[in-house]
Amino acid sequence: ADTRSILAIANGGVLVVNSAPTIGNKSGGNTVTVTGPGSLWAASSSVTLNLGAVGTGGRSGNTLTVENGGVVSNLNLYAGVASQCDANRVIVRTGGRYYGGMTVGNNNNFNSVSVLGGDGVQTMWDCRNNPLAIVAGPQAYSNQSVLIDGQGHDRSAVVTNATTVDVVDAAHGGRGCSLTVTNRGRLHASGLLNVGGTYLTAIASGNRVIASEGGKIFVVGMDVKLGNSNLVSVSGTDSLLDLGGGNVSMGSATRVGNQLSINQGGTADNIGTLI
Repeated sequence: ADTRSILAIANGGVLVVNSAPTIGNKSGGNTVTVTGPGSLWAASSSVTLNLGAVGTGGRSGNTLTVENGGVVSNLNLYAGVASQCDANRVIVRTGGRYYGGMTVGNNNNFNSVSVLGGDGVQTMWDCRNNPLAIVAGPQAYSNQSVLIDGQGHDRSAVVTNATTVDVVDAAHGGRGCSLTVTNRGRLHASGLLNVGGTYLTAIASGNRVIASEGGKIFVVGMDVKLGNSNLVSVSGTDSLLDLGGGNVSMGSATRVGNQLSINQGGTADNIGTLI
């Protein structure tokens, strides 16, 4: 999409691509909406979906919305991964389904993914055995974020089948990354929750993982020891961080100020060894 373009896939419409699409090539403010039962945007084989990614000039403020039973499949999201790709948004809500990997941010600011539930329906993001990665780059105000918010009643928002969950500010001086699972939303991963670790060699600091208001995070172990002043918080009745029997590493002799906070009825469970 280019120069504030609009693409709508609705009322059972189907779009199948054979190569990697880009929303926001040399432009910003573009929108793609996939809405309604039977509506589908898919790739014939697994490819990358770039949201504000290539070319020169502004690639900011692009939006992808998947809602009301619409489906995106076989597109591995990279939201704002090149420089000057700021404030790009992905919104999956009210029964929308997204099947593909998720990488949010890099050399830019304020990119976000929101997975929002709805009354009586389940909104789902299936990572298809890819990492869920939230990565901030070298700019001073990074603020990349993922929100999983159950919102409605009966069925809610689920993000599932991630291999690892990486919440990382990969550069000095950035304001960090945040992952929030709230209002009965759920996140399931088959591997580690890395908070401030694994990406590049810079010290990763000021990142946050929040489970609140009945939000639940299921992982296998947690590593917070590679950065400084990172926070993992579990608060509110029925909020849960389930470590799946894995170990928890919170710090080292050279990495300080990391916190694991459990309060107001929140629970951290199935911890192997706490280091």
